[in-house]
Amino acid sequence: MSVKNDIPIVVEIIKNRLYWTNYQQTNQENSYSYCSDNEFNYHAFFNDYGPIDINQTYKFCIRLNGILQEPGLVSKKIFHSTSNRPYKKVNSAYLMGAYCIIVLKKAAYEVTRLFEQVKMGFRDALEGQCDYICSLGDCFDGLEQAIRRGWFNFAKFSSPDYEFYSKNDNGDLNWIVPSQFLASKCPSCLNSVNPRPNSSILKYIQTVKKLGITTVIRLNNPEYPSEILKQNGLHHYDMYFKDGSVPPIDLVNQFIEVCISERGAVGVHCKAGLGRTGTLIGCYAIKIFKFPAASFIAWCRLCRPGSILGPQQQFLIDYELSVRKKSVFSLNISNVNGYKALHGDYNQAKKLIEAKNKRENAYENKLIGKNHSRQESNNSIGAWQNLIETEETPKISENLEVQTTASTQKNTRISNFCMETNRIHTKMNKRSNSSLYSLAGKNLRSLQVMKILYSTPTSFN
Repeated sequence: MSVKNDIPIVVEIIKNRLYWTNYQQTNQENSYSYCSDNEFNYHAFFNDYGPIDINQTYKFCIRLNGILQEPGLVSKKIFHSTSNRPYKKVNSAYLMGAYCIIVLKKAAYEVTRLFEQVKMGFRDALEGQCDYICSLGDCFDGLEQAIRRGWFNFAKFSSPDYEFYSKNDNGDLNWIVPSQFLASKCPSCLNSVNPRPNSSILKYIQTVKKLGITTVIRLNNPEYPSEILKQNGLHHYDMYFKDGSVPPIDLVNQFIEVCISERGAVGVHCKAGLGRTGTLIGCYAIKIFKFPAASFIAWCRLCRPGSILGPQQQFLIDYELSVRKKSVFSLNISNVNGYKALHGDYNQAKKLIEAKNKRENAYENKLIGKNHSRQESNNSIGAWQNLIETEETPKISENLEVQTTASTQKNTRISNFCMETNRIHTKMNKRSNSSLYSLAGKNLRSLQVMKILYSTPTSFN
């Protein structure tokens, strides 16, 4: 996607100390440039590209704090830079804005003004056309609203828990409102792409009870007997409406009444746990918590990427308006998703589940590939080092010709070693992180190798 809005932007975050910029800042004596574009990524379903989830937001804040507190950088200006690719730029701007709200305690409206030159927002996770854009301002306000209500606490947030329960094998669960609303996919929904038998209803029951859930509300067609939940001490309700559609207002009122009357946390799921699930939790948040609709859509996606799709987005906006005006709700079907609002989107949930499984598998394979690459590189360096250490050095003969031959062999050996280690270094520099590069450098500079190569310790160039 080509863009023309490539005008350099420099946003001062902390006076004379921290900046955000949309172009690569070269490292100078008085400055340090950090780019998070390849470190924190959004894993798309289809045409979506963000915002980056709350777990990676948390990790970014820790990462940036570490850079700011690094002893060698305390006297330098820090530039958080990004490329001018629109998807990278808007996610980078979100991360920096989130840091301002979470760590620096800036107000959302103030942060929105700081990044007003970044015009791009975020679309939903559907394949087709999108008529609703979630803005950076929505993300900042949603994050601030959640912090204000105690839904996100930087000091208490558990990244390992988020990562564990988000995985398909562990239930594909996310807290939208901690200790109150837990969103998930249908627990017995085995898909054709990657069936996971351990994602069964019994494991689901065990998990949600451990997390404090006392009530489960199912929004999709039954795929497990509700009696099994009741036999295990859970309350269960069915509130079905069509996949990809919006809920009838009577069902919204029923959902809210049940959630108010039930004690303990509520687990909500549809087939994929994204559209219908996020929409009804959103209705509760709008009416009971007075959470702005646009901000909730953003917050829900930070907690559970891909949530609230198609006509469900405009539905929440219209529902908030009716709640504020205390008027009778009227469904708006004039937008491009009006037909879906009434009749749903056949197989939408199945497509989302398959896309999510492919996304998770691709991410896991990428991690395995990185680990294999690191091990391969370390093994290569170790093999060359062992070869030099065990190779018998030619004995120096009084014969000058023999001495010359020995010297030539040694020089060839050194040259081959340098060529191979430089190749490995280059490969590692492209594919590994800085800590691995440092480890490899340490191996290459080891005193023992230097002695073998040069007889006396010296530097390696």
